[in-house]
Order: sequence, then structure tokens, then C-alpha cells
Amino acid sequence: MDNLIVIGDFNNPYLPYAGADSAAYLNDIITQYQKPILTQILGEVEYNNFNDDLTGIVPGSTEWEYFLDGTTYVHDSVSYVFPGIKPILTKFMFYYWQRDTVNDLAETGQLKKNLLNASQVIPAHKMTAAYNDSVDEIINVREYSPTVYHFMNHMQDDNDYFPDWDFTTFIKINIFNL
Repeated sequence: MDNLIVIGDFNNPYLPYAGADSAAYLNDIITQYQKPILTQILGEVEYNNFNDDLTGIVPGSTEWEYFLDGTTYVHDSVSYVFPGIKPILTKFMFYYWQRDTVNDLAETGQLKKNLLNASQVIPAHKMTAAYNDSVDEIINVREYSPTVYHFMNHMQDDNDYFPDWDFTTFIKINIFNL
């Protein structure tokens, strides 16, 4: 599967620095973590259905277009605006990009970056906020929240979309378990 998001999809406050030399690294992060995140949301079978439906990053069916790019749907006379999966992926990728750029891999192990005349700060609060915001957009306890879980569940019930959906919940993190 191609990367569903690109650098242009990121917005403040979760905007990674991806200059000329680190843009490729950000794409590698997306490639590495996109499948596990989507598989946890969709389950193996539905992830494969999604992957099979894509031509590049363009969905071939309405249900996957809604999942990727979002839609407005009505359930029990309430209108919901589901933003799609891309904003959630960008927040997760910001977290993983921050986590993975704190140090560099070297022949003898991990090396902490040495920034001349600078103090390195690990933005733990921003990292956990990005991750936990993603989790809240996937599933939360607010009754009228257009989460991924709510969208998938009601589109499955109302339109017979996502017949093989097998959701695995996400657990929030805190600054102590980065």
C-alpha cells in the first residue's frame, strides 16, 4: 500500500520538521507505521479489503473513499461529519516521527544527537497529546462524536459496509511510557 498521507497533510500543532534531508525519513516513518495502525483499526481482513480496493491512494469504492477522505452521514436523525482517517494518521505519524528522531541509530547502538549551542528538548507533552488525540478520534465515550469506531459501526449497520471489520481498541499513553 502506498503512503496515504504526505508532508502536506500535516497541520499545526503537529507539524514535523521535514526539510530536504528529513522528508524521506518522514516517508519511511509513514511506511513503517501506517499498516499496523490501520490493521488495528480495521482488522486483518478489512485492511486487506481496503488495500485491494486502492489504486495508488485512490479508493475504488464509496465505502473506502468515505473511510479515507471523510463524509457526512446521518444516523438516528443526527448528522455526523466524519473527517476521514488522514487526520488521525498524521497525528500518529507526528508522534512516531518525534519519538524516532530523538536519537540516531549507529553501528554501536543509539546515539543522542549533539546539537552545538542548543539544548535538545523532548516534547513529551506534545507527543502524548498527538497520540492521545488520535486515540480520541478513533474511539471515545462522547455520545455524538464522529469517531472512526462510530463511523464504521453505523456504516456497517446502516449500509452493510465493512462486513469483516474487526476493531482492536487503542490504549492512551502518558509521558512516562513514551
